[in-house]
Amino acid sequence: MKELKLKEAIKNMIDFIAPTSVEYRNFVINSKEVKKGDIFVGIKGVRNDGNSFYKEAYRNGASLVIFDNPYFYNEAPLNKVLVKDSVEAIKSVGKWKLERSVAKRIAITGSMGKTSTKNLLYSIFSNQYQTYMSYKNYNNELGIAISCANMEDEVDYAIFELGTNSEGEIKTYSNYINPEIAVVTKIGHSHIGNFKTKENIAREKFSIISPDTVKELWIHEDDELFLNKKDLGRIKLFTYGIKEHSDVVLKSVSKTGSIYQFEVEFKGKLYRFELRHFFKHFIMNAVLAAGIALNEGIEYEYIFEGIKSFRPEEKRGEIIKLDDYIIIDDTYNASFESIIAAIDSLDEYEVRSEKFAIIGEMAEIDEFEDKLYSELINYAKAKKGINFLFCGEYFSSFSSQENLKYFKNKAVLYRYLEKINAGVFLVKASRSRKFEEVVDYLKQRGSKKNVI
Repeated sequence: MKELKLKEAIKNMIDFIAPTSVEYRNFVINSKEVKKGDIFVGIKGVRNDGNSFYKEAYRNGASLVIFDNPYFYNEAPLNKVLVKDSVEAIKSVGKWKLERSVAKRIAITGSMGKTSTKNLLYSIFSNQYQTYMSYKNYNNELGIAISCANMEDEVDYAIFELGTNSEGEIKTYSNYINPEIAVVTKIGHSHIGNFKTKENIAREKFSIISPDTVKELWIHEDDELFLNKKDLGRIKLFTYGIKEHSDVVLKSVSKTGSIYQFEVEFKGKLYRFELRHFFKHFIMNAVLAAGIALNEGIEYEYIFEGIKSFRPEEKRGEIIKLDDYIIIDDTYNASFESIIAAIDSLDEYEVRSEKFAIIGEMAEIDEFEDKLYSELINYAKAKKGINFLFCGEYFSSFSSQENLKYFKNKAVLYRYLEKINAGVFLVKASRSRKFEEVVDYLKQRGSKKNVI
């Protein structure tokens, strides 16, 4: 349990009926997810007022409820706090926790690989130190504040993920966290519709170094061209990749069954690692994590075990095996670069079954749809060993050819999939397209076939 001192931590408090010091497990904003000892925070949404769910929170064991609606505050029993704004209250608590913590902070941003790199670092560092990482992909203003508020009282390292879809967000989030180590994973076309150019995306990502606390910046070797070295000041730059001049170099890759073996060179020494993952491009995330860990003095054995034990999160390259179906669920999100990388991994996958790549639309690529989809389709056309099933409104006017088929919506796609009794299916699309429904459809078909 953690300790919250109400008068110190909550800056915009109006009233409270509770002890001034409260023990708690976590801050939670969904009343259904509240467990015994949690603090529930009611937040006013577009459709619902979270304050109204306070009764469910109490029933589920909330030790304290924070309101920004006086009506529900007055209705509630003891152990309650009234604030001007619940989001600002969580941000206040998060900042309070950060100011009290002695943990060394690592902040990660980038276009692809943020969550995986964060999870790899946690898997490694927690073998040797008390380590905390932000929950799932809580990488926006509210998510970061909740992650900070939920940080353990005594940790050696704290790892946070920062996301953005508009200018200025990364700088704001980084100034909130004040990391010592800043990490920018590979920069790609994510949110290109909002930022208009990769240069603008890079500028936003590199603003992670704005706090004076940053001592190190880790970036991919290809993104060094976007960086103005004058902005670094005293910050030490580390690069990773495959080029000899990089600080962390991927030297070799081989594969045995489902396990990748790879070698990394750092400061003149060679280190061997193993990674169990469907996607080959995750190796580069592991290279980055290994470099940071080695530089921090983590024992090699702990790094090796941390990478070896790493497993993908749900919907991020998760493999589902049925009798005649193998489903690679990568439906959490889809940037242009991550789709290309996923296609490459499917192409290299050694299996006798027919291969299918079910690809949905990308989000936030306004004004760049034609360019990116044209490049994607041309790339797919050259992968003759894969049957591509593109699904979405954008593809409705396309005519099927060779190994490419197009479907206006999921209903039309399902009618086609009814004819396929076996195969390997990669399913990938932007989160907003809800292609987990396609995964569920394939799982149901596979289950019915098994029953029959």
